[in-house]
Amino acid sequence: MSLEEEFSGYSNNQAYDAVSASRMMLRDPEQKDRVLGNTQRDDFLPVLHSVLGQLPPQPHLFDVGAGAGDIVDLALKNLVDATLHVEEPNPELLYRYQQRVAQYPALNCGHVFSQSLQEVIATWPRGEPSFHVDIVLAVHMLYFVDDLVGTLQALYQCLNPGGVLFVVVADQLRSTTGRAGRCHYERMGDEYRVNVLDKVWKQRDDLLGRGEIANILDPVTPPRVDVVRMESWLYGRTQDDLVAMCLSGE
Repeated sequence: MSLEEEFSGYSNNQAYDAVSASRMMLRDPEQKDRVLGNTQRDDFLPVLHSVLGQLPPQPHLFDVGAGAGDIVDLALKNLVDATLHVEEPNPELLYRYQQRVAQYPALNCGHVFSQSLQEVIATWPRGEPSFHVDIVLAVHMLYFVDDLVGTLQALYQCLNPGGVLFVVVADQLRSTTGRAGRCHYERMGDEYRVNVLDKVWKQRDDLLGRGEIANILDPVTPPRVDVVRMESWLYGRTQDDLVAMCLSGE
């Protein structure tokens, strides 16, 4: 079966799920500490461990777009008396996240949201969240929000004084997956999609990569923005794996 046949009729989200289930985002059988697809899933962990080490006692965390809870095993399991508030619209992934948390007696689930992040934010009266946390984790999930600025502002409002908004995104302006996807749409003659990608990626780079979000979050006392750029690698078992990975993104 060709790749075209394999992914025929899939939406972007369905294609991403299919790639994750069968081709990528799986533990490399030869290198258990790596994930097939790219190294981005693991490269940020030393930075996250450093941030988690500075949290106050009995911390509260808000994990948005939480997935199946890989981050629990990779980084959160050693926290003590920590409460995890979770947002994940996929019920199967949310269940697996809760099961992971249940394996660690020192971790507790707080608020659990089974809607999209936009739907959760829409329920907050006057934009004020009903709870506050010491850190918000937004790991490889901002690709799925329509209003990047509004989402970041809402998540910032969740933080206690001195809290951390921890964001991980791929640099699609410069990455192999981004360039390959853009080239694909150019060859298809889809100028509209190319222009949308250019606009979205530039906004993300300006706000996060250049730190311009600080003055938007708080014009009076802008928060400190630490940007850590990391070189990552794209790899798989076959060339088709790499092509599928590149074409399953935004």
